This record gives sequence, structure tokens and C-alpha cells, in this order.
Amino acid sequence: MEKEIKELRKSETIAKSEYPVELSKRKRLYLLLSKHTKFDRKTSVTLAKLKRKFLGDHSHDQPSQNHLRTSQTED
Repeated sequence: MEKEIKELRKSETIAKSEYPVELSKRKRLYLLLSKHTKFDRKTSVTLAKLKRKFLGDHSHDQPSQNHLRTSQTED
């Protein structure tokens, strides 16, 4: 039992010494990303339009449901 407790403490010590460095690196990265990716609404709408234009989002190329209804009633 004492041997198991020592092993657990040993692994805890290793975990405590390794992870704070990793977490601080992640924290710094997340702060940088959040700082440089804040967009106002107008910018995000503009980016969405450009994405559709250049990457070809085909969901917006299909006619709307209202357009389909009017074309069906004309027949």
C-alpha cells in the first residue's frame, strides 16, 4: 500500500512540474489568438461574403423557397 502511495505521489510531482509550462504556453497562445481575431459585425459579414465568393459556398447559389413557389404557381 505504501509503495502505491509513493508511486502516486511521484506521478503527481511529475505532472505538476510538466503541465504548468504547457498550460502557460497555451494561455499565451489563446490570448494572442483572441486579441487578433476580434472582429466587429461588419467585418465578419464581409469575410463571410468573401468566403462565399472565393471558396464557392454552394448553399447560397440555390434558389430560395419563395422563388421556387412563384415559379411553380406561374406554370
